[in-house]
Amino acid sequence: MRSPIRQYAQFLLVMTAVSIVCTTSVAAQQPALSPREFSLFTEFLVAAVFSAVVSTGLVKITPAFTRDSIDLIRSELLSTLWYGLAISLALIIVCLILFITVFGILLAIPLILVAAIYAHLGYLMLARQFTKSWTWAIVIASILSGVFTIVPIVGPIVGSILAMLGIGATYQHVR
Repeated sequence: MRSPIRQYAQFLLVMTAVSIVCTTSVAAQQPALSPREFSLFTEFLVAAVFSAVVSTGLVKITPAFTRDSIDLIRSELLSTLWYGLAISLALIIVCLILFITVFGILLAIPLILVAAIYAHLGYLMLARQFTKSWTWAIVIASILSGVFTIVPIVGPIVGSILAMLGIGATYQHVR
């Protein structure tokens, strides 16, 4: 069994590498100065409401699955992240291939929605670190989702890591 310090050091190393890759590709694609299409408040509100609906659905419809997946993220953080990263990359490739055809779009959209739903397990896991109440966990997860949506560079990186944790936990739980 590995020491907690070594696991934490490996986790930080992986997160740093993922952050550099994500930030570099995103920053290279951004125009120098672009006007915002929506206000920050609108972006925050849309992300928070979507997160609240999805998180409530996860907690109310599949409470045991949600609880077990969050426990899985806590106990096997690094392996859950690796699975989430691999599945996320595979999902991107599969969806790009599916979007090429008209009928593939009909498969890709539900696939993306299902991944977005299970990605919220990462947000719920983080929120459960602050409270044991599911109601407050949903509120905190919704606020975090909104904040990570509007904070530049760091927000998308942290949000992506949480989403990968949720997707990885879903895979490990179903496997």
